[in-house]
Amino acid sequence: MCSYPHLSKTTKLILLDSLLQEKQSQDIMMCMMLVGIFFAATANAGMENIYCHNVATGWEGAKDLCVGRNQGLPKPKTDEDIQLIMTTCGPDKNRWTQGAKNMLYPQGDFQYGDGSVIPQNLWAPGTPDNWGGDEDHVNIDKFTFKLNDVRIEAHYPSHYPIYAVCVDEVPNYYCHDSETTWEEAKAICEGRNQVLIQPRNRAEIDAVHNKCGVQNFWTAARQYPAKPGRPFLYLDNTNIPNELWIPGEPNDVNNNEDCVNILMQYGLNDRPCSFPTYPVCQDKYY
Repeated sequence: MCSYPHLSKTTKLILLDSLLQEKQSQDIMMCMMLVGIFFAATANAGMENIYCHNVATGWEGAKDLCVGRNQGLPKPKTDEDIQLIMTTCGPDKNRWTQGAKNMLYPQGDFQYGDGSVIPQNLWAPGTPDNWGGDEDHVNIDKFTFKLNDVRIEAHYPSHYPIYAVCVDEVPNYYCHDSETTWEEAKAICEGRNQVLIQPRNRAEIDAVHNKCGVQNFWTAARQYPAKPGRPFLYLDNTNIPNELWIPGEPNDVNNNEDCVNILMQYGLNDRPCSFPTYPVCQDKYY
């Protein structure tokens, strides 16, 4: 049915929905290829360079996989975004999204890492239902092409495996206008439901300078506990890429440089956590 080229986008969507209800996989694949032609042109800018992983994983594993690729889990805002993901990755796998309950308000809405609430029309009928009382994260369901709430720690390998999908993201930076200590900077970002910046490559450092000017900026990295020789880690316990350090850093002058800032345009530098420096915040995952 979907192979007729004169059908409108709306008609093809209606037919696709009918096929999904009947689970006619071969016809679904044909329709997906046709409908995807329309969706590719309307995808939002945060859905570029889609990477489809083909090993089932939990939500944390999916998030870490995307971070390791300098990408993020997707935050679909429209049905077209969901369709683009499923067209690109294939309609036969459930896919993780960035969606999660705001853990500060566990009875509240599901949100993405930028604090935006998931549009109600993207949920599958009857969801979110919090089945079992601990379904705090969100995936794209392969049968409905809609969102569904699931547990964070499990990927239901026996009957409901979920797979990572990663997309390029442009962090939503907030530039604070006064210098603070590292702890004060961390608290400022947490108050905005964000985190201190965690640059993964030189392009991200340049992006901070383009948004906030060429200054010294706190990052999320520090030694904790503060002991000589311990590695510097970001707050999500990931390592700082070695190439981002200024040559000769970190050098831990006076055994007192336990936090990390961006030193002007040069790169990363260890500093005393009390050194006055500008905070820059970015969106986080819950």
